[in-house]
Amino acid sequence: ATSIPNSFTYSNFYYKGRTLFGSCNDWTTFTGTYLALPYSNLYFKSITLYFQYYDQSKDQLNSVNTTCTSKSIISKIVYSLEFGSDYAATCNGFDWRVKSCNGNRILCINCKATCVKTVSCPGTSYSISSCSSCNNYAIAFSAVNVIYAVQPLYPQFDKPFTVNTTKNTALITANLTTTGILNCAAFSHGFLLSTVAEISSATLRARLYVNQSGFNNIILSGLSPLTSYDFYCYTSDFSNNIMPLSESTTFKVIENTLCCKSINLTTSYSSVPQYIVGNTRPESIFTFTLDARPNSTVNIQISLSLVSCSDTSTKLSSSSI
Repeated sequence: ATSIPNSFTYSNFYYKGRTLFGSCNDWTTFTGTYLALPYSNLYFKSITLYFQYYDQSKDQLNSVNTTCTSKSIISKIVYSLEFGSDYAATCNGFDWRVKSCNGNRILCINCKATCVKTVSCPGTSYSISSCSSCNNYAIAFSAVNVIYAVQPLYPQFDKPFTVNTTKNTALITANLTTTGILNCAAFSHGFLLSTVAEISSATLRARLYVNQSGFNNIILSGLSPLTSYDFYCYTSDFSNNIMPLSESTTFKVIENTLCCKSINLTTSYSSVPQYIVGNTRPESIFTFTLDARPNSTVNIQISLSLVSCSDTSTKLSSSSI
């Protein structure tokens, strides 16, 4: 157990030939179980060693506390502790070493590669050797703490994406860290996003398969003019590792489309026959569309003018509305 979030800790106290806590079984459980992370998107981001022992010959208390944050070195230390291979590297000014002595894993710093007891047992060096057969007259404490973190497998936004709008479209430019899938959508301003699945199922949405890292563009069409939108995007890799909602909402962009809203006459007639009571001829029905959702009630007035019917040219257009 440990009070440090997202971490595992092993500690050992050796007193004059006896292990008071941190047994060999505890050490093998730590190296063989706790260091085997269950998911591919987890990694160890730091490893901290703390040692303290009393040197009776010098009547001196020796201690050291150091942390390594090199991802590559940590992964090799962990691998060596799990599988019993030897490894040595310098990190944060100290020489870190994993060695196997008679099948027992030993983790130490500034120590020698040899397995003799005079350099590998507690009280002789800065080492964790809980499974070694030691009976030397010494007092020593050791502890190791490893902190794990989530390593996103989906593409990340290297910086906030940008949105450039026209009257009916939005160009979204996103700087992505790796390949994958980019999904973006536009919602009415003030929409409360509850899951990233709403982005991929939105009415105003687009998807882009990203084949290279860096800047990528995606276009949303069918937007209304002079309208405020909330733009959301999220990514996933090709194995369906998905960006979480908390990260997606961090990059929300609010942007307005350009002016102006308009009415478009979609059905018109070149002439309208005079109405005669009892005539069964179908009426000429004029239709029109709005290119934006009204913010309130809209009243539309169509004005007709009596004209001479000397020709069959269209007498009504959108300018008459």
